[in-house]
Amino acid sequence: MAKYVIFVFFICMVSSIDAEVKKIEIKNHINYFKPDNYFKNSVNYYSIIHFSEYALLGLIKSVKVLHFWMISLGWEIIELFVPYEWARESWLNKLFDLGFNFSGFFVSRKYFMRKS
Repeated sequence: MAKYVIFVFFICMVSSIDAEVKKIEIKNHINYFKPDNYFKNSVNYYSIIHFSEYALLGLIKSVKVLHFWMISLGWEIIELFVPYEWARESWLNKLFDLGFNFSGFFVSRKYFMRKS
């Protein structure tokens, strides 16, 4: 189990190394950043990252579907409050992210996990 967690952490770090991070100036309180658009940029290269990360999560046997949904929905909600430019997405992009998350999780569970 620990090797899977370390592997997922390593992949997350490697995939975010070259990302240009622009911090939005905020005061010392939590801000809600309402998405500006409903449909803009619904699928982007982060969609591949979502698929890959949740496919790796699907390889961890102790992670159940309920855990998957809690992590996935929780992350999309957190993105509404994170003060970084990469978190500014349209509502449709958030919905597609959930779809890519589920697809990655389902594919890894269906095709790479053996029932014992």
